[in-house]
Amino acid sequence: MTHNESGISNEEMVAAMKEGQMEYFEPLFYRFSPLIKKYMKDYFLEYVEFEDLMQEARLVMLDAVERYDSEKGMRFSGYYRLVLQHHIYGIIRKENAYRRKSDRRAVSFDQLLETSHSVQMKFVDFQTPEYLLTLRESYEDYVALLSSFEKEVYLLFIRGLSIKSIASNLNVEYVRVKNALERCRQKFNAIS
Repeated sequence: MTHNESGISNEEMVAAMKEGQMEYFEPLFYRFSPLIKKYMKDYFLEYVEFEDLMQEARLVMLDAVERYDSEKGMRFSGYYRLVLQHHIYGIIRKENAYRRKSDRRAVSFDQLLETSHSVQMKFVDFQTPEYLLTLRESYEDYVALLSSFEKEVYLLFIRGLSIKSIASNLNVEYVRVKNALERCRQKFNAIS
């Protein structure tokens, strides 16, 4: 059994949590934070920020505590490491599927204009006062849905800045800006 400064092993903490003593969750999770940080460095997760991965790791730990069986001869540290690693593999598979899906759906804007009369008609509709009023109201509704960080990112993006430039201007990581733009897109799609 693995003991730390408090003298309580991982397995003892898991057993206590299974009995409803959830105050052991944070200390147990803290013991595994170096492992989570290591996995974040070892595996390139393009669409997952560190805070998101920490939340995922917490959920995985809750599940691991619930499913852990000490009778099977494996220590909890090895079991959690294995379950977390499999979860990260699942995230990587989803990211790869998302990329493949995006590539299959890609169509050039010029091709779309040439082949679709409805797109051409919609551009003509942009010029009517009614449409412009509706567009303005929709825009105000959309901006109201954005967090303050998403608004900052969105405003810089529509001014023509690249994701890399936005990250540099806001002094944040590239992936954080990319995730914010993805949330902006999702919120836009939700109201349109």
